[in-house]
Amino acid sequence: GFLGKVHPTVAVSWSVANALLWKVDAVLERFRWYDCEYGFFAESLRSNFPLDDYRLSERDRNKIKRLEFHAQNLWIPRGGGELGTVCIQLVRVDLGTRLARWCVGKLCPRAGPGLAQELQDLVAKSQDPASPHAARIAGDKSGMYSQLRQVEEAAARRSAISSAALPGEEIFRRAYQLQTHWP
Repeated sequence: GFLGKVHPTVAVSWSVANALLWKVDAVLERFRWYDCEYGFFAESLRSNFPLDDYRLSERDRNKIKRLEFHAQNLWIPRGGGELGTVCIQLVRVDLGTRLARWCVGKLCPRAGPGLAQELQDLVAKSQDPASPHAARIAGDKSGMYSQLRQVEEAAARRSAISSAALPGEEIFRRAYQLQTHWP
């Protein structure tokens, strides 16, 4: 579930993950950024942030065995009339023990291709008007899909990119103060 107030761009979630012999609490801060000038969507998930602002009992704080996790996702629509999206991900995970590190090191390279295929399958299913994903997208409860449409419109106005021809760091340069629309 979520801790504290959920905002379309920032939220904190708490879930329990069971992996083989380990039970780990995944307390993650999620930050989303929609760039409607160049046309991309960035997301950061991290476990290393203070819990002081969240009303957790001392008992809950003491029982949390937090994993170290930091994921950065960058989704860039191809743009320029081309279909598709380029996804760049960087994920760092540490479960805290040598055995867990060894397991992650062995399992992640094997699981990666399967996860990529599963993502492609879910994208295909979401395009089916009869799928439950299509209903959720149409409902757009948080406004996320509306923001993503604006990202795609911005991408359509520029030249196409590919995984072999990515844009440079200039796409991340921005004003010192972001314009936001708080609900």
